[in-house]
Amino acid sequence: MQVEGGHLLCLDCYEKWQNLLLRQNEELARVYNHLLDQAEAVVGLPGIYPRIRTAERTIVNTGPMNFNNISVKDSVVGVINTGQVQQLDVAVDVVRDGGQKELADALQKLSQAVLDAPDLAAAQKNEAIEHLSFLAEQAALPKEKRQSSIGKIVITGLERVVNAAASVSTLWPHLCSLLQGLF
Repeated sequence: MQVEGGHLLCLDCYEKWQNLLLRQNEELARVYNHLLDQAEAVVGLPGIYPRIRTAERTIVNTGPMNFNNISVKDSVVGVINTGQVQQLDVAVDVVRDGGQKELADALQKLSQAVLDAPDLAAAQKNEAIEHLSFLAEQAALPKEKRQSSIGKIVITGLERVVNAAASVSTLWPHLCSLLQGLF
C-alpha cells in the first residue's frame, strides 16, 4: 500500500499506520469537544455547539488472564465480563485478609468451577460471576453494613444458576451454608 509521500508499506505496517491515524483523529475530536465545553461554560450556554461523536474503545483480551485467585482461559476469555472477574478476585483477597479463609477458598473454588463449566452458557457464567462478586464484596464488609435482604435474594439467584450445571452443583452446598451465615 502506498501512503503519503509515496512510501510503500506492507499490509501489516499499513494497518498499524491506519490505527495510529485513527487514534490521532479521536484525540483531536476529544480536544475539540473539550474546548467547546470550556467555551460554553464561559458563555453560560451549554449544549449550543455540535460535538464530534467519538466511539468508545473496547479492549478485547484474547489470551489467558490470571488473577490472584481465578484463572480465565481458552474460549471463556471473550465471553465473560473480565472486569467483573477482576472485582471478584479482589473481593476474595479482601475476604481472605479479613480472616475468613474458608469462605474465600469456597468462593474461589466455585468461581473457578463456574468459569470452567462446560455445561453453563456464557450468560449463565456472567450471571453467576456477578452474583459471586456481589456476595464476596458483602462478605468483606462489617456485618452491620451488609445488605442482608439483597444478599439473600442474590444467594437464591446464584443457587438457581449453579444448580443448572452438574459440574458446579457439588460445590454449592458448602458455600451456601457459609454465605447464609453472613446474612
